[in-house]
Amino acid sequence: MVRRRKNIVGKKFNMLTVISFDHETISESKNGRKNYRTYWKCKCDCGNIVVRRSDLISDKTRFSSCGCYAKKEKTKFMKEHNPNKSHGLTGTRLYKIYSKMHERCYRKNYHQFYLYGGRGIEICDEWLNHFKTFYDWAMSHGYDDNKSIDRINCNLNYSPENCRWADIYQQANNKRNNVVLTYKGNTMTLAEWARQLKLPYSTIADRYKKGKPITEILYPKKLRP
Repeated sequence: MVRRRKNIVGKKFNMLTVISFDHETISESKNGRKNYRTYWKCKCDCGNIVVRRSDLISDKTRFSSCGCYAKKEKTKFMKEHNPNKSHGLTGTRLYKIYSKMHERCYRKNYHQFYLYGGRGIEICDEWLNHFKTFYDWAMSHGYDDNKSIDRINCNLNYSPENCRWADIYQQANNKRNNVVLTYKGNTMTLAEWARQLKLPYSTIADRYKKGKPITEILYPKKLRP
């Protein structure tokens, strides 16, 4: 028996025009219900042919294209926000960090915009359109290839006063959603406690999620000092 499906051939979704049915997949959920996913062959306004799932095509939260639109928008964005092209450092890791900083704060279709620009986080005037100024600050404030830029106060802007170069452990301890535990006068995040006690982070986190008291989270009875 052939399953009836909604025919969307000829319809246009943003830059994609559906030209034919491509294929369908079937999976079965735990309760025995069959889930169908239909895929359609589409032609982008730029000429590329791509295959897209029907629910992605009709998703109004994103702009449908073969991928060319996102590349074009990113290029346009970087030209508008990074006018300094004479520094000769475009291909460096620092320039990529600088570019990502701009995207997080000002490109609304960036996947993590809601955590940065969407919350009002901006780049200070000193750095905004002056990569060389940012570069000079970075080189004189502890930058190396094993560190990433970190805002000391995650609710304030990117600026020389609120930024530092941090390793992965420092960055992990500066997240807004970190859990902080205080035991016998010592206050640390779960990650810091795990390192001090030489335990896997997952062990500490699992005990915390189960709602155990702090003594059981950090020191089960057989290990309690």
